[in-house]
Amino acid sequence: MTPAIFGGLGRYGRAMELAHNNLVNEIAIKLRDPLRLLKARARILENAARVRQGEAKVLAFHIRQQADVREQRRSPANLLFAFGAIVEREGYLDLDDYAVAGIEHHGQLYALWIAQAAVETLASSRGELLRHVFADPRRLDWCRKEGARLAWEHAKAAREAESALFHKRREGKTQHWRKGPMTARQHYMMTLISVRGAIPMPGNLRCGPAHDWISINGAHPNFWVAPARPPPWRLD
Repeated sequence: MTPAIFGGLGRYGRAMELAHNNLVNEIAIKLRDPLRLLKARARILENAARVRQGEAKVLAFHIRQQADVREQRRSPANLLFAFGAIVEREGYLDLDDYAVAGIEHHGQLYALWIAQAAVETLASSRGELLRHVFADPRRLDWCRKEGARLAWEHAKAAREAESALFHKRREGKTQHWRKGPMTARQHYMMTLISVRGAIPMPGNLRCGPAHDWISINGAHPNFWVAPARPPPWRLD
């Protein structure tokens, strides 16, 4: 009998139903072992549940989008697009984004340099004023370094938050994931750590030990050393 879990899967349903029946019949014929047959059926049902879980996530995403539209809310993606459109209209989409982030982080410097640019050029658009500010190579270099440092701090904080969420989701749950094979992402990260840190590469680890090895050896090498903070800008 086909499990009810395949119902409602749309175009996946019939294919999964056929695959389920064929596999179960083949196993029953070859193995003649009720215990193994039950385990095989359990694996099939588990995979089907994962498919339904993935479809549920997609559906929830679209529901949230529709709710945002009805309530006239704008998602973070909408806001990013809106602000990007402003940057394009103001004519500085091609400027160095690190430099712009660096100057905007320092309100007093930003106000001073923009005011000086307005007096010296009589320009009105933000793009023209920023271009005048960055025409000074020393200012451009300072702002670019400061922007790169801020971007590094933001990326590091985001990675730490992602790691903390990963561990929180697995609290009190089974650790079956640790027994699986090492992922391609883990292998890449281990190679990167081994090369940059001159650390011997371990053998073929399972997923859990590979995760532990990466954590013990400092995780992503890009976050081992923070970019140097540029010296404070002197206003005299």
